[in-house]
Amino acid sequence: MNINYDTAAGTIEIKDGMRTTYNVLKILMVLNIFNASISYYNAPANGKGFLEILWISVGLLSIAVLFYLIFRKSTARALPVSRIIRLKEKRLFGKRHFAFVLKGGKTRDLGKLKEQADIDALLVILAQAGIPTPARD
Repeated sequence: MNINYDTAAGTIEIKDGMRTTYNVLKILMVLNIFNASISYYNAPANGKGFLEILWISVGLLSIAVLFYLIFRKSTARALPVSRIIRLKEKRLFGKRHFAFVLKGGKTRDLGKLKEQADIDALLVILAQAGIPTPARD
């Protein structure tokens, strides 16, 4: 991952491929919704069986995930420092995951911070930009 702080423009530039990942997820959710609706409308009129109920569940779950990806996640490559509230750190199964909390309720995940050197470089950049960071261990 490549994270840079542009002092002249006041933005943090992130090059990590998250946009492609989220776009693929959005396409898959739309395909799931499409398949669920076709399965539901092609079902016999006398009753819905197990597969129709399963496809309805998959369709509803896909709608929820699609709304989450659209309205709660950001894939911006250049974030103005004024939009960033803080850096959030989450530990899941012993791994550290980082995300920017943005104004408006969205978050921008930082997916490829695996080595401590990358994390330290990010913290230095955020200190230069004046963005609050989580407490260090």
